[in-house]
Amino acid sequence: MSSRTSSNLTYFGVHCIYTLPPILVLYTALRPFITATEIAKVVAICLLAVVYTTPWDNYIVAKGAWTYPKDRVLGVIGYVPVEEYAFFIIQTVFTGLVYTAIIPWNMLVFHLKPASGFVRYGPIVMLLSAATIGFALAIPGTKNFYIGALLAWSLPILALEWLSAGPFIWSLRTPAFAVVGVSTAYLCFVDHTAIKAGVWQISHKGTTGLLLTPHLPIEEALFFLIVNCMIVFGLLAIDRGFAVVRVQESRVGGREERIQAFSLDLYQNEETDNVHGLSDWTFKEEAELWIRSAFMAESLIDQLAVKDYVAVYNLICSHSKTFAMATILYPQSLREDIVALYGFCRVSDDVADAVESGNPFARHWKEACMTMLDEYVHLCYEPTTIETNRERMENLISGISAVLKQLPTPSNTESTKSVLRLFSNRIPRSVPKECILELLDSYKWDLAGKHIITEADLIEHSGHAASSVGEGCTYLMMRHDAECNFFHAVDCVNKPHKYVNPPRDLLEQARDMGLALQLTNIARDLIADAEELGRTYIPHAWFIETITRSNSVKGNDDLVDGLRKRKGDDSAGKILKSTVDVTVLRTNFIKNPTGNPAALKAYSQRLVEMASPKAESALIGISRLPKAHRSAVKAALKMYMRIGEAIVEAKEYPRRSVVSKKDKLLILLANLYN
Repeated sequence: MSSRTSSNLTYFGVHCIYTLPPILVLYTALRPFITATEIAKVVAICLLAVVYTTPWDNYIVAKGAWTYPKDRVLGVIGYVPVEEYAFFIIQTVFTGLVYTAIIPWNMLVFHLKPASGFVRYGPIVMLLSAATIGFALAIPGTKNFYIGALLAWSLPILALEWLSAGPFIWSLRTPAFAVVGVSTAYLCFVDHTAIKAGVWQISHKGTTGLLLTPHLPIEEALFFLIVNCMIVFGLLAIDRGFAVVRVQESRVGGREERIQAFSLDLYQNEETDNVHGLSDWTFKEEAELWIRSAFMAESLIDQLAVKDYVAVYNLICSHSKTFAMATILYPQSLREDIVALYGFCRVSDDVADAVESGNPFARHWKEACMTMLDEYVHLCYEPTTIETNRERMENLISGISAVLKQLPTPSNTESTKSVLRLFSNRIPRSVPKECILELLDSYKWDLAGKHIITEADLIEHSGHAASSVGEGCTYLMMRHDAECNFFHAVDCVNKPHKYVNPPRDLLEQARDMGLALQLTNIARDLIADAEELGRTYIPHAWFIETITRSNSVKGNDDLVDGLRKRKGDDSAGKILKSTVDVTVLRTNFIKNPTGNPAALKAYSQRLVEMASPKAESALIGISRLPKAHRSAVKAALKMYMRIGEAIVEAKEYPRRSVVSKKDKLLILLANLYN
């Protein structure tokens, strides 16, 4: 080995200077993304690391693979310094934090797909073969001892992890090996520094003598590479198990049957008992479900459901990349449910927004499609959905997709089917039917051609369109938070009202957030709604007030001329008071929304003013949400509030006010770390 530099550095000093500070930095940076589930995963791997590594490390130290000066360590347990035991945990935590920084940006459910037989079983054969060779090489006192002992100890675990999650790991190989690469490179640097300083030494007799750096034996680098693979593969195997349960729940357990059975009673009576005659779900059944999920072959996983997630997410990305990116801030299971809910909103909205283009059948198709959507929602919430209603649901999915294809702005048939299937699998278990039916009411309002007459109408319509979604998302967050608590997982199935039903005042605050976002959307899209969709949500009363304040004629000659021609009356003041006159005002605004810039600015500012108190109420409600979800929800609200501020601050109404990428980033960071 190369010469070492004399130093006073100790093993404890290595941790204080080189290993603990990066952990502190990573934890601080990733704090908003570190949920109870992430902590539980790393703790589990830490426990396994200590239990599995302790006898092996004591053995190789006893056989002279590596040594340490007594004055460089605090103490020894067995043959190994206490700082080495700490290192088992420190390495796992460090690599786990790097994992948290890289892996969750992916939608993990996308990667539950089959792989070739070679990918599935080839690595297992190679790993076990190499482990067998390692056993043969692990002879104390020989130059192959360290590498042989390492292979014999580590590769069977890697083979087991690959058996559980091989295709999943392979599908995520780029981010997975990025985690391994970053962690290994840094720990190799730490090891090089410590060996150079004489904190520990690697035996000449137990190693091949090959060096990666002047002070780093190849065996040490291989150790960090393999152990980091063990950590990352273990974390991926756990995440895969979670994903399988979410996709495959009804097939591997029976938990889904109980969840759906309770869905109708959940929101009505806290004292609801098991009226369906099902036995209580037990911890034993929960454990069996997780074990079966951990080792379930990809061929047994519902691949149609996996494809549905991909199709719905792509549909959302095509409509709103900002929303798709915002979902990254949520934990995986909540992200999947929000994607399912938003996908349904997207399909329903496409029905209402389809431009009729003078086609006499378009409105009939839209109304027929909305009727089928309504029936589909009711069927999704029937407790017998899984069995008796499945055929009817499939027929409705096909019918809705076929009708959407006939509209002047057709939707993709397959993505529509994916949306509806995913909705039925995920949403009824968490969101009350009333929320979804209220959402459909907003689209029925538009299809009926019903106008917004008063501010009360505006609030009612916005409540249907957005408050319903805000309320639904709150239910999703409460269920996710309850299910992530191991001690509540079983009770969440047997007594869902106890853990999932949010307080009514919290739901009202969630509805206020929906109103704030919707009113801001309307303010931002006044021109787009008029020009592209031929509609406006400005209350009729506001048209009258605007014209009256401008002395009926000044600045509104086109409107007044239209009224005069229609009524044959030069008295604009009288004309403006009749219902038919307001209809003309509305029609003229839709034809030429930029005709009166001052009025346009006034309408938008008034909408923002209406949204402001709703946003303040929502901020109070956000502070009562489960901690893991607050930052993301608050960031979304603040971004919309910034849109409102931009509308108010602009001298003239902006055609479409947007928040710059810089401002989005600043808002995101401010709310993530506040």
